[in-house]
Amino acid sequence: MRNSWNYSLYKKWRKYIDFASILKLRQCFLHGINDEEHVTFKFKSDMIRDIVIRGGDTDIATLCEIFDGEVYAGIFKYVKNCSYVIDLGANIGLASAFFAINCPNANICAVEPDTENFLILEKNLKLLAANGRAKNINAAVWGRKTNLILKNKGGHANSFEFGEVLPGESYVDAIDGLTIEDIIGFSGFETVDVLKIDIEGAEIELFSRDTSWLKNIRCVAIEFHGDSRKISDFDNLIVAAGFEIAEENDHTTIVLNKYMG
Repeated sequence: MRNSWNYSLYKKWRKYIDFASILKLRQCFLHGINDEEHVTFKFKSDMIRDIVIRGGDTDIATLCEIFDGEVYAGIFKYVKNCSYVIDLGANIGLASAFFAINCPNANICAVEPDTENFLILEKNLKLLAANGRAKNINAAVWGRKTNLILKNKGGHANSFEFGEVLPGESYVDAIDGLTIEDIIGFSGFETVDVLKIDIEGAEIELFSRDTSWLKNIRCVAIEFHGDSRKISDFDNLIVAAGFEIAEENDHTTIVLNKYMG
């Protein structure tokens, strides 16, 4: 049984990481990772070499979700030539790394509000950025340009709730809230092949204002949180913008712009 599990682990991960890293990953599964520890895996890609995850359960779960579960792989059935990706809620950069590895020509703009996550993201996308193929923004996407404050941090490193800083309030740890138009402008992308959205409920804010920017988006891959799909009226909004639902599962809903092919 153990030999079967070992081979299955090797078979699943060999296309992404080297053998020593597979052994390291095996140790993580068997014994866990101390909360204070950082573990580095060696990837085989020219653009993504070292991926760092932190101790605890969250980062390794996300690593497995993206590279073992390949929750975003369905996108490639519909988007054959993926050159421009915006990753909203990039966390430590694992989804961005997945796109960079599987789309050799991809240019990526990764947006992450949490400072601790962002520091790891910059390490993980360092080589990609050095080659001019990644731009990283330490900010949150919001319905309008404003300052935001963390209202609640959930029990894991990718769960956040933000609120706007009110007039007269001042916080040393406030972060930038940027519109999607701001982010697209910073990216320099005239069109976006994939807009990945995993922003812990802020999708309500994203879709609450003018959505004319959708005309320049080829594919949206979104993870909803709570009742955000219903509250944002996403299904009606997206159809009105010329999109159709191509695929959905427990993790991600993929919608395609009918006018961009």
